[in-house]
Amino acid sequence: MSDEQTFAELDLHEMDTGEAPPAAAVEEFNWLMSLALDEMLDDGERVRFAGYLREYPSFAATWAEWLAFDRQLVSVPRAVPESGFVERFNAALVQREARERRTVLMAMTAAVVVVAVMTAAGFFGAGAYVLSTQGPWIGEQVRNLLYVSVMANHWIEALSGTLLAILNAPQTRAVVVAYAVAAAVFIVWWIQLLRRSARLSPALTAPGME
Repeated sequence: MSDEQTFAELDLHEMDTGEAPPAAAVEEFNWLMSLALDEMLDDGERVRFAGYLREYPSFAATWAEWLAFDRQLVSVPRAVPESGFVERFNAALVQREARERRTVLMAMTAAVVVVAVMTAAGFFGAGAYVLSTQGPWIGEQVRNLLYVSVMANHWIEALSGTLLAILNAPQTRAVVVAYAVAAAVFIVWWIQLLRRSARLSPALTAPGME
C-alpha cells in the first residue's frame, strides 16, 4: 500500500486538538508532505506525518488538497515526442544560430561600409571646402614649392659642374699626385722606423736582465 492510500484511510479527527499548529510544525509538515507525495518517507517520518494529520485539521485539509492535485497530475496523459523530434529540434537550433550569426555579420559589414562612406565623404567635403575658400593661398604655396625645387636643381647642377671642373683641372691633378707621393713616402718612413725600434729594443733590455 502506498503512502497516499495509507494516509487517506486515517481517522483525521481522532486526536484533533483544535489548536493552530506552530511555525516549526508547519515547516516540518510541508517537508514531510513533499516526501509523502514522492513516496520517500521512512518509518519514523511516516509516523510523524500521520500524527500531524490527526492533530491539526489545517494540515489534513492541506494534505487533501495536495493529494487531489497530485492525482490530477498523474491522471493527465503525458505527451510523448515523435520519433526524431530531438534530431529535428537540434538541427533547427543549429540553423537558427547560423542565421543569427549571418545577420550579425551582415549588420557589422553594413556598419563598416556606412562609416567608411561617411569618412570618405567628410574627407572629400573638407578638401573641397578648403580648395574653394583657400584656393589662392594653396596655389601660391604650390608655386613656391615648385620655385624652390627648380632652384635646388640649378644649385645641384652648378655645384656638380664646379666639382667636375676642379677635378679635371691640371693643378688639381698635380695636387692629388703630390699628396699620394707624400703619403707613400710617409708610410715607408714609418715602417722603417718601426723596424729600427724593434731591432734596438732587445739590445737596450739585455744588460738590465743580467
